[in-house]
Amino acid sequence: MSLGSKFHLNITKDYLHKGDVILYIPEYEYYYGKENGDDFLYTTAFYYPKVVKDFTTKQKDAFFEKAFRLSIEYYIGALNKKNDKGNKSLQYKRESYDYLGDNISLRSSINSKIEVTLKNRYQKLKSKKVSKEFIIFLKKINAEYVKKGITLLITYPPLEKSQFDNRFLKDIDKVKRETGITFFGNPNDYLYSADLFYDSSYHLNGKGRILRTKKLIKTLKEQLN
Repeated sequence: MSLGSKFHLNITKDYLHKGDVILYIPEYEYYYGKENGDDFLYTTAFYYPKVVKDFTTKQKDAFFEKAFRLSIEYYIGALNKKNDKGNKSLQYKRESYDYLGDNISLRSSINSKIEVTLKNRYQKLKSKKVSKEFIIFLKKINAEYVKKGITLLITYPPLEKSQFDNRFLKDIDKVKRETGITFFGNPNDYLYSADLFYDSSYHLNGKGRILRTKKLIKTLKEQLN
């Protein structure tokens, strides 16, 4: 969610060619907003400034204010870093990404910091109204893809079982109908137990990652054949 749904798809444009298939897997919160991301998007731009060209107008307008504040926070953090000796995880560091851009820090992890909770992600939403902006953007970018002979497919993210709510299904159907984009699979196929997640109900550990990958490949092959 940190990068924003618009940035996710905008950044693909320079790499796609006729006949390509793009698989988009938005987290459930994107259906209700989150188009513009958060501070992590701007932190990413510090390390790879080229991505700024794929920012939305709203993201570009906020850039200088964000850059100023985050720069100060970065240097304060650097000064305090020598006192932080407990965090050895590479999960959110540049070293955790391979040459394909995949985060491999949890590939061999079997640990889990996740517990089943009574309040799920739907209940935690600030707004339970499907985002018109999300729908408009999907329709617009899909039209661009179609003109270029590119196929856009959407499926569902892995999620810890207690965090799913069947009310998501009605809203997903609304996005399907209004965008005309092909969705495949079933959200229930990608719900897993808490022991298969690391530090977020979206972040699978190594064991969960294997199960999810096998299931996704199988379903994708069925969709494309």
